[in-house]
Amino acid sequence: MDVEADEGTIRQIRSNEVENISALIRNTLLISNSIDYDMHVIRNLSRQYAPRNVADMALRRDMYIHTREGRITGTVSLKDDTIFAFFVAPDKQRTGIGSSLLSFVEQKARTKGIESIKVGASITARHFYLTHGYRMIRKENDGSYGDVIYMDKILK
Repeated sequence: MDVEADEGTIRQIRSNEVENISALIRNTLLISNSIDYDMHVIRNLSRQYAPRNVADMALRRDMYIHTREGRITGTVSLKDDTIFAFFVAPDKQRTGIGSSLLSFVEQKARTKGIESIKVGASITARHFYLTHGYRMIRKENDGSYGDVIYMDKILK
């Protein structure tokens, strides 16, 4: 089911879009996240989001995209009570797409009876989640993927 949102549409991904989603994620890591993470971490994360891995993720999670004028402008996935792979194209950040995607997956979680939702946020995204009602639980660093800030939100 397609949902109209912020001059675009949110819908489940299609198998023929995996390469474009991978490219969006990898580009966002390089442009947006490289401000907060060194290139060793960016390269590791980029490998994690190679097309074959994104295709595998799409089989294990509910994965959605935001499209505008035929272009994929953002992606997010949900598995159980956890948000994964949440990225907005660098040139479309701060335009409402991220807020729309977040509201969308929060509503999906609510309809499944989930009462609270979790995310492992990047340093780059921490403020975004805080402004949307998430609270910090803990911060971890495993060396390969840099700092991850674990956050949650009670869904009402």
